[in-house]
Amino acid sequence: MNIKRYFSLPISFFGAVMGLSAISLAWLLIYRISYLAQFNDYILKTSQIVYTFFAFLALLVFIFLFFIFIFKCIINFENIKSEFHNPITKVFFGTFCISCLLLPMILSILLQTFQYESNIIRTFGLILWIFGVILMFGFSLYIINTWLYHKHEFTHITPAWIIPVVGLLDIPLALPYIFNTNLYIFKYFTMLCIGVGFLFTLILIPLILARIIFFQKLPDKLTPTLLILIAPFSVGFSAYTTIFNIDDFAIILFLIGGFLFLSLLPQIFKAYKCCPFKITWWAISFPLATLNISYLKIIANSLQNINSINFNSLYGIFVILAFGFLIFTTLIFLWLILRTTKGIFSKEIENLS
Repeated sequence: MNIKRYFSLPISFFGAVMGLSAISLAWLLIYRISYLAQFNDYILKTSQIVYTFFAFLALLVFIFLFFIFIFKCIINFENIKSEFHNPITKVFFGTFCISCLLLPMILSILLQTFQYESNIIRTFGLILWIFGVILMFGFSLYIINTWLYHKHEFTHITPAWIIPVVGLLDIPLALPYIFNTNLYIFKYFTMLCIGVGFLFTLILIPLILARIIFFQKLPDKLTPTLLILIAPFSVGFSAYTTIFNIDDFAIILFLIGGFLFLSLLPQIFKAYKCCPFKITWWAISFPLATLNISYLKIIANSLQNINSINFNSLYGIFVILAFGFLIFTTLIFLWLILRTTKGIFSKEIENLS
C-alpha cells in the first residue's frame, strides 16, 4: 500500500470528525430519552451501541487524520500551504479546530459509558478543549482580518465561509462535560461566543445567498456545502441552551434550521444524482446531526414535564418523527462512511478532494 496517496486528502476531511461526533451525541440523547420514558431494554441497548460506535469512530478518524496531516506537513507542505492560501479552501482549516472542541465530549461519553475513571484522559480532554478554543479564536480573528483587509471576488464566497462562525458557537458545548461546576464566568464566555457567532451569521448568509442567486451558482462538488447554512442555527440552539432554558428564542433557532433543511433538501438530492462523490459530501453530516440534536433536546426537555409518552397524541407524533429523522440521518452517515472507505482503499482516493 502506497501511503503517500493518503497525503492527497484535503483538510476539509476533518468535517467527518465533526459529523461523527455530533451523530454520537444525538444517539446519546436517544438513549437518555429512552431511559426517561422507560422504553424497553432493546431500544436502550441499541442506542448505547450506536452512540458508542460513532464515538469510537470519531476518535479513530481524528487520530488517523491528525497523523496523516503531520506527515503531510513534513513531506508535502506545499499542498497544505496552497490550501491555506486559497480563499475557498482556507476556511476548511476551521474543521480541525472544531474537531478539537468536540472530542472532549466524546472522551467524556466513552468514560461514562464504560464507567471508567481516568484523570489522565479527562485532563487530556481539557487540554484538547483549551487548545481548540485558542485555535478557534485565533483562526476566526485571522479569517475576519483576511476578509476585511484583502480583496475577494464574489465567486470566492461559499457556504463554507460560515465554518469559523460555527466554530465560535461550538466552543461552549463541551463546558458541561468538562467542568462539574457552573461558574458564572462561563455564562459571559458563552454569551460572547453566541453573540459574535450570530453577528457574522447575519452578515455572511445574505452574502452567500446573493452570490448564489444573483451572480454564480456553486460548482457541483460544493453543492453539498449548502447544508452548512443550517449549522449556525442548530449549533446556536445547543450553545444557547447550555446557559439558558429552552425558551421561545431557542425554538425559533430550531425552526429556522428546520425550514432551511426542507428548503435545501431538493438541492442535495439533485447533487446526489449528478455529482460524483467528494470529501465535500461530509459537509452535510454535521448540520444534519446538530439539527437532530436540537430536535431531541426539545423532546427531552418536554419529557421532564410529563409522566409517559402517548404515541397517539401530538407529542407522540413529534417523538416518532424525531426517531425517524435520526434513523434517516444515520443511514446517510452509513452511506458516507461506506463511500469514503471505498474511496480511501481504492485508486479513487486521488479524486476525493
